[in-house]
Amino acid sequence: MLVGKVLVPVHNPSEAVLVLLLSYYIFNISYHPKLHSSLEFFQRFFLQVNPPQGTKRAKKKRTTDPIDSKVKALASKLSSFSWSV
Repeated sequence: MLVGKVLVPVHNPSEAVLVLLLSYYIFNISYHPKLHSSLEFFQRFFLQVNPPQGTKRAKKKRTTDPIDSKVKALASKLSSFSWSV
């Protein structure tokens, strides 16, 4: 049983998100329908993983664009800001 055991130690939230997204690819799992926009945003905007085709979203009948429209809109809005720390 693996319940309650740490398999991959992480030291901060960004590492945890990275491990989460990598597990979807390693195990070839589609994103959950209620989370697919959020997970795809992290994948495309923060990790810069932008495959020319294919997606981890659950398959829809009439999807022609590989990028979720909500993800594309948010990424476009955020890209227009100039970030300084």
